[in-house]
Amino acid sequence: MNLSKCKLAAVVLLTCLQLTLGARKALNTIKYLEDERFPGWKGEVATLGLNAEARTDNGAEVRPGEHRLGPELLYGVKPVNHEWMTFADSDGEVSYSGEVYQLSAEPRAFLYKNFVSEEECDFLIAHSKSKLQASTVVDNKTGKSVPSTVRTSYGTHFEKGENGVVRAIEQRIADVTMLPVGNGEPMQILRYEHGQKYDAHQDYFHDDYNQRPEIGGQRVLTVLMYLATVEDGAGGETVFPSAKLKNDIRDPAVWSACARRGLAVKAVKGDAVIFYSIKPDGVLDKRSLHGSCPTFAGEKWSATKWIRADTYGGRKQKPKPVGGCHDEDIFMCRTWATNGECENNPGYMLENCRKSCNKCNPTKSI
Repeated sequence: MNLSKCKLAAVVLLTCLQLTLGARKALNTIKYLEDERFPGWKGEVATLGLNAEARTDNGAEVRPGEHRLGPELLYGVKPVNHEWMTFADSDGEVSYSGEVYQLSAEPRAFLYKNFVSEEECDFLIAHSKSKLQASTVVDNKTGKSVPSTVRTSYGTHFEKGENGVVRAIEQRIADVTMLPVGNGEPMQILRYEHGQKYDAHQDYFHDDYNQRPEIGGQRVLTVLMYLATVEDGAGGETVFPSAKLKNDIRDPAVWSACARRGLAVKAVKGDAVIFYSIKPDGVLDKRSLHGSCPTFAGEKWSATKWIRADTYGGRKQKPKPVGGCHDEDIFMCRTWATNGECENNPGYMLENCRKSCNKCNPTKSI
């Protein structure tokens, strides 16, 4: 065999090997998606953008699987996996298409680039400012909401389906997580400024009261969406201090001291982190411990959706009474009132849960 034939044979062999590895990677990724589905999957289709066309990012051409800055600079740790992914509902309508990074396997944490549009971010902030209240935490023993130095932010929430923007985001979350819209809790909005933070904690419940089957059971996963960008060096990172990681190559000039160990994610407007509180075998994942580093400059705004194992608030409710003093959500108003939300979140509760808060006007005698 002459030299030219040897070269041709080598090229053919290398090409076959590359095609085989590429196909195997695609099949493994699709299998991974199938294995990740939790009960409640409705038939949505998740496809890999293997043939997606080039797009433009700030004037520079970026193809699926690439990023101008590189994942190490953006996220402080080399991702486990990185794909351009497209999610569609059962009717085939695309609800999200973009870069998805698997940041960690323990806990299972993923970052979705540009998950929320700039207009949606601005809308949520604008409609939250007048409703902000001091944030509280759930007491592990009583299950009630109490003030704490562990969490020093201000927050409010949007009820499920409260407006068109909330409904669109909730449907997008359902399509991506493959869990029904009904499993989601109300969307919580948080604002951090002037050194405010949230110490490391788990999102799953430690008490029995808040994970009762009739209100949806345990929290399965968290969708954390960033509504504003926090500049480099100003803190505000989301940290997973117990994450099992390799290749920690974080630049200390960019990240705050709080974020220099474990997994850390910078607050970038429109991005979303989705992480699981429960392992595939149903065991609570202690490595899902996470917190929000202090924000030292500007403001950090985030929107959070906690997704339960079953329908949040129960599957059935008694019909609302017509007229008079009543609760907008009969079952949940009672639960929130028991947790002390009438005092902690009066702006919402005294308008929508008047009966449970004992704020009905007494009947006037004639």
